[in-house]
Amino acid sequence: MEFLNVLSKGLVLGSCDGQQTIAQAKDVFTYRDADFENWGTDEPSEPTRETKVNVYELRKGATLNQMFNDISLDLDKLCLSQGQIIGFVQKYRKRLRDGYATFFLFRSGGKIFVAGVYVSSGGEGVGVGRLGGVYVWDACYHLRLVAPQLP
Repeated sequence: MEFLNVLSKGLVLGSCDGQQTIAQAKDVFTYRDADFENWGTDEPSEPTRETKVNVYELRKGATLNQMFNDISLDLDKLCLSQGQIIGFVQKYRKRLRDGYATFFLFRSGGKIFVAGVYVSSGGEGVGVGRLGGVYVWDACYHLRLVAPQLP
């Protein structure tokens, strides 16, 4: 991998019924970006099976596209449901990057979005963005990504 190192392999997320959305997860996130609702991502997904995920850490400056493409060019394979993202935050809180972002891909309305979970002394916050752009994230912050473990 050019941009990422694997920190953790094979962490297990339980199955989800697809009804949980990040915009409604007030008990999990102290702050939730209003764009989850503004961009129409506050919608249920298909149920998901138990899924193994890996945690990656940025080791070389890269855009979000470069980071995720470092894992797979098929971004659909890297998407989690919103319920799985919530489940990861609840179960693996210590795997999130304190003070900086941990990124997750999810699909909503036929589009791929990036959820960025931020940890601070006030709790967990979550922002949403569209995948793309030219901003290069600096490796000195050791940002993290979580994606399904691929065969």
